[in-house]
Amino acid sequence: MDPVDEQLPIPPPFMWACADCTQLLRALAQVIDADAGCFYEQLAVAQHLAHEHTSALPAPHTDGCEQCPRYTIHAEGKPPAGPWAEHLARSLFLHESVARLL
Repeated sequence: MDPVDEQLPIPPPFMWACADCTQLLRALAQVIDADAGCFYEQLAVAQHLAHEHTSALPAPHTDGCEQCPRYTIHAEGKPPAGPWAEHLARSLFLHESVARLL
């Protein structure tokens, strides 16, 4: 993989304005820099975004996402919440290929 491709995308400005987001992003970056598993750090950022920044979540994916159609079926017409909201939040701070895994 190209070193540029390995870099995380730059999170949107609202995340840097939030002290909790900043702290969680720094913890994620530290674990990534240490080349350690970062599942729990990713989850912590996604959960925070899903609970505290719901209006900033991206729209459900319509272009080849394997997860969003499954979440849509179970949502019964309700807006994204819980694991689906966390799934959408991941695209704010992870590469699309990684963000859409969960």
